[in-house]
Amino acid sequence: MAEASNSLSLSVITRIEDEDLSSSFLDLRDNKSESNKTAAAIKQFNFFLTGYCVAKNFNHSDVIVHTDQIPYEGLEGIHGDFDPEKWWSDLIGNFFNYLAVSVYKYLNKDKGLIAYDSATGYASAIKVYFQNRFRHKPSRLVFCNPSWRKLRNLLLAKFKQRARRTGQQINTPKAASTDDDRKAMANASFWLGTAEAAEFHGLNVTVYHLCGRGREVSMLKPEDLSICYVNEDCHSYEVISVTLQRDKDGPLQELSLYPHRQSLQEDPYFCLIYSLLIGGCDKDDIFPKFSKEARIVNSNEKTESRVASFWTLCFNNLYKEFKSLSETVSDKLTCYHGRKGANQKLAETSSVSGLAQIF
Repeated sequence: MAEASNSLSLSVITRIEDEDLSSSFLDLRDNKSESNKTAAAIKQFNFFLTGYCVAKNFNHSDVIVHTDQIPYEGLEGIHGDFDPEKWWSDLIGNFFNYLAVSVYKYLNKDKGLIAYDSATGYASAIKVYFQNRFRHKPSRLVFCNPSWRKLRNLLLAKFKQRARRTGQQINTPKAASTDDDRKAMANASFWLGTAEAAEFHGLNVTVYHLCGRGREVSMLKPEDLSICYVNEDCHSYEVISVTLQRDKDGPLQELSLYPHRQSLQEDPYFCLIYSLLIGGCDKDDIFPKFSKEARIVNSNEKTESRVASFWTLCFNNLYKEFKSLSETVSDKLTCYHGRKGANQKLAETSSVSGLAQIF
């Protein structure tokens, strides 16, 4: 019986090792686990394709509804001799026009039209998708300069026209928090006195002082904190140094946390001490609930951070406490509220020293 059990265990281990080995020889560009932006771009492009085929009067058998169905030669190239470059140029040109005038957020008209930064993100994601898919063949001219640059310029011109016509901004910037917003959220967190509220407060303050993204900061571990010495007015003292991995552009930074001498609610040292007192020390991550949301993996085995949605859930729960405290806070805030404009604000705050050393 023991021999059979050992044999089964060995078989399982061998199979897992074989799967790991085979996965080591996959081309990353063939990985189906696209980023959230790529998946959203493909969803929009698929929606566009159906209307495009109908508008071009393609035969029913030629109607394509997914990017995977588009051949390198172009749709008409399957049936006869024609110019595939012209076909691709027409397809992508129409998609750019669609991005400028017809794309609604989440394909929902009630959500309104997408902003310029979303449109350019979708366009770039589709370009990269097709270049990866047909990487063993020459890139289509529409994806190369000067054609691509011209399309981008025309897209911007379209959005400027829309902005003048509707009075809306070309981009939709995230709302930044004020000192009063941050203090109100801190007071409500203190009022609740729970470990979850302490963690929410700690994340907000740390994001603000590190000028970081919610996902970046939520992944911090105790071992990412250390002590370093700084000199200020001929006086040397210790501060906390944070090793932070930037998500978007990739650098690993060593940033110093300085006390906020005028506001206890915005002081990073107090928030860390408060989190330890309320939430305890026995945890692998500084912000365990948020780090769990940051590590969510989807069905394609791609990390799909839910920090933003979890932050909103926490904020909405906290929002109910503001009336009890006679506090007011903007209801437009997102998890980006502390990052936006933080470097400028901290540099202007004389009670927070050493900011020049961060940048």
